Amino acid sequence: MSESQFVLRNDWNKIALNQFALIRKVGIKRKFRRKARE
Repeated sequence: MSESQFVLRNDWNKIALNQFALIRKVGIKRKFRRKARE
């Protein structure tokens, strides 16, 4: 595997992790909102 391919793959992993973190944050916020309504 060439160095550029490794860097590209690394960038995609970072993007995927960021997306996953955002989804989790949104999910947690929604849970809190539901509790607040009750």
